[in-house]
This record gives sequence, C-alpha cells and structure tokens, in this order.
Amino acid sequence: MTDFTRAASLSDLPESQPVRVDVGSTPIALVRQGDTVHAVADTCTHAEASFCDGGHVEDGFIVCPLHFASFRLTNGEAGDPPADDALAVYEVRVDGDDVLVRV
Repeated sequence: MTDFTRAASLSDLPESQPVRVDVGSTPIALVRQGDTVHAVADTCTHAEASFCDGGHVEDGFIVCPLHFASFRLTNGEAGDPPADDALAVYEVRVDGDDVLVRV
C-alpha cells in the first residue's frame, strides 16, 4: 500500500463542493464537509464525466453533472441510476491544514 500524499490545503476546499486534485496519475474529487474531507474517484462510473465539472453534493452523495447519477461519499456506493457501479473511495487524513490522501 502506498503512503499518504499531500493533496490540498483544507483552507482551500469550499464546503460541500467537489474539487479535483491529481494524486500521482489518479484524478480525485475532494469534498469538505466541516472538518471531514472525503476523497472519491473524479470520474463517474456511468459516463466518465468529471464530478468537478459541474457536479454537486447533496445529502451525503456526490452527483454527476451529466446524467445525475449519485454516489455515497463515505463508501462510493451508487445511489440513483443510471450508475450501477460504485466509485473508488480513498483514505484521507487531515494534518493541520494539509489534506493527505492514500491511493
């Protein structure tokens, strides 16, 4: 398993708005909710759209801007169709203002 990599500053992440970062070659959507940061794959499993290009967060789900498929931020589970496959979810640590992600 790889080590944690600094992906962003906590202070730069707006509340409940997906922000794209690349950890190595992995595109990730970071979502801050209070002091918690979620990290999920930034590509919808249905139509490969980026969540950070117009997607939004609603009731603990990240919603794809293309066809409105939703995925639970905590475990990547698909919520609303048309997506069936779960998103990859990555482990996050917050150390002061540093957001660290393990891919």
